[in-house]
Amino acid sequence: MTQKEILNKIIPNPETEIPQSKQYFDKIQIYEKEKGKWYLKSWDSKERELLIYNEKTNKKAPEEIVRQLFLYELINKYGYPIKRIKTEVSVRFGGDETKRADIVVYQNDNYTPWLVVEIKAPSQKNDIEQLKSYLNAEGSPIGIGYNGKNISRFIRPYPKEFELLADIPTDEEYQIAIKSDNPIRKIKELIANRKWTIKELNKLNEEKNYDLREIIE
Repeated sequence: MTQKEILNKIIPNPETEIPQSKQYFDKIQIYEKEKGKWYLKSWDSKERELLIYNEKTNKKAPEEIVRQLFLYELINKYGYPIKRIKTEVSVRFGGDETKRADIVVYQNDNYTPWLVVEIKAPSQKNDIEQLKSYLNAEGSPIGIGYNGKNISRFIRPYPKEFELLADIPTDEEYQIAIKSDNPIRKIKELIANRKWTIKELNKLNEEKNYDLREIIE
């Protein structure tokens, strides 16, 4: 089977189900490592091999496809280096460490969280309360919920207070902000002051599709 056929086996009609990542479909490499077992290599610091489709059992990993597409975007659009990105990071709630954050992008010290990302399969809604609880637990200033259809972005200027963020900051913007007296305020300022051309806005509009009903809900 071709990569396109495998992708359609895992997520039927992916252009409809994960429209926000459709421009990156050809960037992930799916391969048959064992007969009937299809894998890909994770875009993170560990570069793990992940089983995403087993023909015999029909076991599929649609959430993993969404995660890998989003990881590719974090690296290639927003400029975050792979060495500062980890997946499946344990989140501590008191003594409970059974919860795991899907993606964590760390600051330059490779220890302090900068972005925490909660990924869902296309059939699931973004769990905003879960995302906020992860931000509080990890002390991360920025949180992102993503299911391939819709994206939710939050910045945390104060503990347990959240504001919507217009876009994800780039690593270049992070490097500028982290040197300021108030990095959170600086990030908001940098994103607000981005200069957009008509060509860029049209391209963004073509690439991104939003479910307005789900956003309002």
